[in-house]
Amino acid sequence: MIEVHRFFSRGPGPRVLLLGGVHGDEKAGVLALERLAAEFASGRLSLARGQLTIAPRVNAEAVARGVHFVDENLNRIVFLRSGDTVKMQKVETGIQDTAHIEIKSGVKAGDEVVSGSFAVITRTLKDGMKVRIEPPKKDAKK
Repeated sequence: MIEVHRFFSRGPGPRVLLLGGVHGDEKAGVLALERLAAEFASGRLSLARGQLTIAPRVNAEAVARGVHFVDENLNRIVFLRSGDTVKMQKVETGIQDTAHIEIKSGVKAGDEVVSGSFAVITRTLKDGMKVRIEPPKKDAKK
């Protein structure tokens, strides 16, 4: 289970999610987010508008062990769909920014990469797991 702290303002506004401990041996983010959560919980800080969700230890087992990752470095794998199952595939990555990552090897044209929420991809999917494909959702603005 992932430890989560949620804070709300009285009015509408942006929703912000802060994650720490994705890599268990990188302690600075964990410590910073624990301190930030404590400041909000004590009332010393408050939100002017919107919502804030803080998850200081996303990969709690790796944080507890003080290791980079436990089973797989989740930044270096993808899940490929094959029929009604998924296969974990290691990839080599290249340049990246906050929205895009270059995949240098590990997937080829025609491979179907599984996408989903962070929680599903990192915590739920396992190699060989059966999956159900959902049709694309219709755009609510049409």
